[in-house]
Amino acid sequence: MAPTVHGFIADRHVKYWLRCAKTYLPSGYTSTDSNRMMLAFFIVSACDLLGILNTKFSEEERKSFVNWVYHCEVPKGGFRGFTGTDLGSQRTKAETEAWDPASVAATFMALLILLILGDDLTRLERKGGLQWLAKMQRTDGSFGDTLGENEQIEGGNDLRFCYCAAGIRLILRGDTNAHVENIPDIDVERLLTYIRSCQSFEGGFSQGPSREAHSGLTYCALACLSCLESIPASVLSGGNLQPLKAISYDNCVRWLASRQTPFMDEDDLNKQPTEWTGSILGQNTLIDDARLRAFLLGKVQHPIIGGFAKAPDELPGEKAILEVDPTLCTSRRARNHLKNISWRRENHAGMNEGQDVQSNNLKDTFSGDHYIVASGG
Repeated sequence: MAPTVHGFIADRHVKYWLRCAKTYLPSGYTSTDSNRMMLAFFIVSACDLLGILNTKFSEEERKSFVNWVYHCEVPKGGFRGFTGTDLGSQRTKAETEAWDPASVAATFMALLILLILGDDLTRLERKGGLQWLAKMQRTDGSFGDTLGENEQIEGGNDLRFCYCAAGIRLILRGDTNAHVENIPDIDVERLLTYIRSCQSFEGGFSQGPSREAHSGLTYCALACLSCLESIPASVLSGGNLQPLKAISYDNCVRWLASRQTPFMDEDDLNKQPTEWTGSILGQNTLIDDARLRAFLLGKVQHPIIGGFAKAPDELPGEKAILEVDPTLCTSRRARNHLKNISWRRENHAGMNEGQDVQSNNLKDTFSGDHYIVASGG
């Protein structure tokens, strides 16, 4: 049975995200407090995509958001997932660093928040962040999430972390290598080899080699390739989808198109990753936008409190209405801001290592001590 389409209730979405940003989250989110940076990204990104960052938040609130993100940066580079692991002065001891680790996922989210808020990233510990990132790569080319005791790589090794790592590299290394030439890079070829090993016989990408394909992980794989600029131009232009060293793009597109079913029922949960992945490959015309819109507006949009859920009958999550960059999961405006940051485009003599320099355009950014996700602490 086809869902009832209610239309996009923008005012309720605005009210929902303002409530998330300025008050307390529903109790159902309590268990995710250690992933507060992720929740902060969803909230800030949603407000950006709804076009309310500069109209519903004061300059001081926006400054407070940026400062909160920087407060989560660990001294040697990278960002923690929330402030609960901050050991303060006790972190200076080598044996305690593993208890306050930087997270690959949280670091990617933190950088995206800063970009959305228009920060120029000059306060970042960029050199340390890039050195830490290189340590996060396993011998098979995949990435973990944190460094434990004795710098052991911990956390999963699926394509989600590979995507986050490639996104961090894209943001921190810039468009030239002049100012990072003495900083170790990740092994891009090993990462590409690992991504190739995750493509299943169906064409999609899986959690690891020889596993079942999944549309969300397929998005992560292709977004990772996009960050690494490893998707052939002929694919991006919608032309011949020739393989790239064993990556079969034509099989991937065929598999993605087959994910969309005739009816948007409760078991059909692979819509949004499929749409975004198709956008990365320039193949979004193969997706039935009308049915996808019907599913989003009629099944997972909450008609009372606003917001979108991952699936019917779940708590709302995030939804974009403005033009989106499918690779970084941000607005086009945030991606364009990244491209225009001066230190990423110019040949600087050295790295800025944690300098306390304010953004040049704070009127259009966020910063401060305000906690974006007010779930205590």
